[in-house]
Amino acid sequence: MLLAAMMGAGPLLCAQEEEDNWLLEVEIPVASESAADRRSAEVVALLEVLSRLTGLSQVPNSRVVQAALGQPNRYTVLFTYDTRFGAEVTRVVRFRFSEDALRALAVRAGLPVWSSRRPLLVAWMVVEEEGERSMLSADSDHPARTAFARRARQRGLPVMFPLMDLQEQMRVSPVAVWGGFTDDIVTASERYGAEAVAVGRISQSATGRWLARWDVTLPRAAADRFSDQLRFEFEGSSAEAVVEPLVERLTDLLAARYSVFSGSRIATHWFRVRGVIDVETYARFLRYLDDLGPVEQVDVMRVEGDQLTVRVRGIGSMETLMRIFELDRRLVLSPRRRFGDTGLDFVWRG
Repeated sequence: MLLAAMMGAGPLLCAQEEEDNWLLEVEIPVASESAADRRSAEVVALLEVLSRLTGLSQVPNSRVVQAALGQPNRYTVLFTYDTRFGAEVTRVVRFRFSEDALRALAVRAGLPVWSSRRPLLVAWMVVEEEGERSMLSADSDHPARTAFARRARQRGLPVMFPLMDLQEQMRVSPVAVWGGFTDDIVTASERYGAEAVAVGRISQSATGRWLARWDVTLPRAAADRFSDQLRFEFEGSSAEAVVEPLVERLTDLLAARYSVFSGSRIATHWFRVRGVIDVETYARFLRYLDDLGPVEQVDVMRVEGDQLTVRVRGIGSMETLMRIFELDRRLVLSPRRRFGDTGLDFVWRG
């Protein structure tokens, strides 16, 4: 019955709502709307979006990359101008890039590709200034929060900050964050769907120097290689100087864990999935696999009731795919684990 319904569901499977993929949009300040200023900004934007796509803080200056920077418009879908109001009025140009064109560029340049499915980090920060401690929330304009958010966006690391509404004020206090009671904070982060949690205590000394101490809880999928609890300390001349290095370290670590080299050989993986109960579930499942960075082709080879036998072709190993599956737990290993010698047995919970 399900198979028959799937056969007639072509338009449904192809129809996907357009989503605003922030990883592909870059905003650059410009002095004017002249073609020269826009072209200069487009080069900077292309480097930033390549950094996001690859997870690399510095994109290698290869011949392929240099050629791309000479013709950045080949990778741009559209651009728009806007005005930002703050301490100063700033004119900006926003570029949106083609994901397919960028991936093709990464293949030619032999660069890694980090899937758009990335761990969500929730950042809790308490700042101590002149003896007073305050919690930074999502709407705080403190330089520490602003710098953290800006650098995370530049590097392509999804980050959220706590709302600090009444519910959270009752559960998490500045004292708890300052004391490093990470278990309570990790629990409080579950409302955001957090996969990684950073707890920062930031203070300014009498001499004007800044110090930040960070406790970081990593995703389960990263904990089998790295310790799932990390600690960092940074000292600098400003609040920005003690938060941006954490973004760099975590982005480098997570990108190394979840990215694959675009030059890696194409591999074929087989596995079985239970829990695909109707056409709508089937469509969501296929969209989920198709949206994963390493996946290039998905074929459903057999349908038996609510079970599918799936063949996936893509870059990298099955281990890489399973690390990505582990992030949101929509596709989880069945207690039966294996169904013979040819693949793994999963349960779809999406």
